Amino acid sequence: MAFRGKIDAESGAKLEALLSPLAKPTSASDTRTTPERQGDAFVEIIDMASASEDLPEEGGERPHLALTMSLEDFLAQQGTADVEGMGPMNAASVRRIACDSAAIRVMLGARSQPLDIGRATRTIPNHIRRALIVRDKGCAFPGCDRRPRQRRAHHCAHWADGGPTSVDNLVLLCGHHHRLIHHSHWTVTINEGKPEFSAGPDRDQRWQRAG
Repeated sequence: MAFRGKIDAESGAKLEALLSPLAKPTSASDTRTTPERQGDAFVEIIDMASASEDLPEEGGERPHLALTMSLEDFLAQQGTADVEGMGPMNAASVRRIACDSAAIRVMLGARSQPLDIGRATRTIPNHIRRALIVRDKGCAFPGCDRRPRQRRAHHCAHWADGGPTSVDNLVLLCGHHHRLIHHSHWTVTINEGKPEFSAGPDRDQRWQRAG
């Protein structure tokens, strides 16, 4: 989505105050440009707003993101999903969103008619999220100093592949590093109770954040 516009000075100052801390480099090795960091910061503000309990309802429902794709494609990490009102989204992005979100599965018949609609369930219970905050203290990616507020809980072994929703299969990540894990060769596992990161199959370096 591309957009541009003007807002009043007071709102602009508030936006700048929100963007500034989120747009800082996450570490000395953060290679994103300033516009890229500002864009990612704006996305984080949207994520924080979407998690608010004070959002207004529309049509009797809180704002939500509707993604449609076949279960086979979702499990195989292939194909695309249809994003309501916005067109296609790649499978990797869908699985990233599904890491920690309320999900409603809709079963469709041969002619795409809805056969069954399940109840919304939240993937990460509050008591597990609190345990992750105690362990990881913020984004666990080495060198990142983002604090726990609104961090994503990432399944090391994806829940769609049978990975459990447990402390020893979850790690807190900021939005930037959550996208990095899902859209690059970086991987994360839990080793002796601590998240351990690897840069990819062609490298044998592994990192754990100190502390």
